[in-house]
Amino acid sequence: MQDLYHEKTVDAQVRAAAALLRQSRRVVLGAHPLMDGDAVGSMFTLVHALRAAGKEVLAVTQDGGSGKYEFLQDGIELCALEKLPPALSGYDTAVILDVGAQSRA
Repeated sequence: MQDLYHEKTVDAQVRAAAALLRQSRRVVLGAHPLMDGDAVGSMFTLVHALRAAGKEVLAVTQDGGSGKYEFLQDGIELCALEKLPPALSGYDTAVILDVGAQSRA
């Protein structure tokens, strides 16, 4: 079994994720329900970084907003999960942030 926490393995995974994001044109971002400060901060930071790199980004929330962290949005529009089209055609990458288990996504 591969040691996922081995330094070289993690480094390779980070490099692969960065390469994927560099190649992407349109990215969907999401996080766990009831986003806390870690989820909101991660999402908004990645939105800004991807947009600065010329990517189109759709930030999705399962709860309709960023709650008490709304002051951090800085012009970022959040799309409620229930308002997404059935197929996200044209988006080539999806990133789910701040989840420790697939069941939290």
